[in-house]
Amino acid sequence: FRQQLLESRQALGKRPDLYQIHSATVESGCLRDARLLDELVQARSLGRVGALGITVSGPSSAATLYAAMEAQVAGQAVFDVVHATFNLLDPSSADALRAAHQQGLGVIVKEIHANGRLTPGNDRASDRGWLSRLGSVARALGLTLDQLAVAYVLAQPFVDVALSGAAHPLQLESHLTAATRSSHLPDLSEFREPTHVYWQTRGSLPWS
Repeated sequence: FRQQLLESRQALGKRPDLYQIHSATVESGCLRDARLLDELVQARSLGRVGALGITVSGPSSAATLYAAMEAQVAGQAVFDVVHATFNLLDPSSADALRAAHQQGLGVIVKEIHANGRLTPGNDRASDRGWLSRLGSVARALGLTLDQLAVAYVLAQPFVDVALSGAAHPLQLESHLTAATRSSHLPDLSEFREPTHVYWQTRGSLPWS
């Protein structure tokens, strides 16, 4: 942490507004590392970072989020922000994110397009059945598939920031259009995948 914080400050030329532990899990032990948690809180108290956050990943994300909410040093909450995967295929962290929001933590969500599965570019044969049905829902709402994915996330009252993953201007324009269409969506729970299946599939996707 000390080395990373130093490198971050040097690269930015100032303190990070938000410092996050990336891809934390309960199993990694970072949330039980008293020395690390103490250093994190001390860095915030001394103004070396603005806020502290944690990014979670994997099928145990909800458990990690709850553990992060409980993390304290001398009665002071360690984390100000939580950051997790959330989309209409895997909304399994919804209750934990809602609890974090109610506790006053900022909520950032990532992978809102399920690593490309919730976009027109998804050509996976195994996804064709539900893609066809979901595409029909989107068209009935006057949306594209990627826009429906954005609208679904932004419809959740506990979401403060949604990372769109846009890689070029046309994608960004599409996502911004969806930001105005996040109300009055139908029930999309039929498209939810079992959490372990979602993460197994995610692990099989190619990465660039």
